[in-house]
Amino acid sequence: MLSALFKHCYDTDDVLYLQRGSPANSDIFIFNGAVIPLNRKIIKELKLILNRSKSKEIIDLSIESSEDEAFWDTWESWEYERQLRIDAGKDLVLLNTSRLGLELLTHSCAHLAFSFAGHSHFDWY
Repeated sequence: MLSALFKHCYDTDDVLYLQRGSPANSDIFIFNGAVIPLNRKIIKELKLILNRSKSKEIIDLSIESSEDEAFWDTWESWEYERQLRIDAGKDLVLLNTSRLGLELLTHSCAHLAFSFAGHSHFDWY
């Protein structure tokens, strides 16, 4: 599911908002900061608007049924450096990434889902 969400964000440049289920958890915003620069003030305004919104749009996500191993030969590992910035707090997590970072996250999550390699592979990147 995460792979499909990251791919959707990569394809559309949408801002993804995952609302927490309880006060003990955090809200998550996933976005391409180069295309849509967001700060905490704008995020707070977005949350208020979304929480008051009555319309609910359904987005169809296709779950990848395989992993593309060729992707890992495309880029050198140093090119992934500084492609992802995570700002985590008690109530809010901002995952600000570039297009290359979203592509990396898409393929990393797909790899985890289909290889059963565990989180050690993801943490390495």
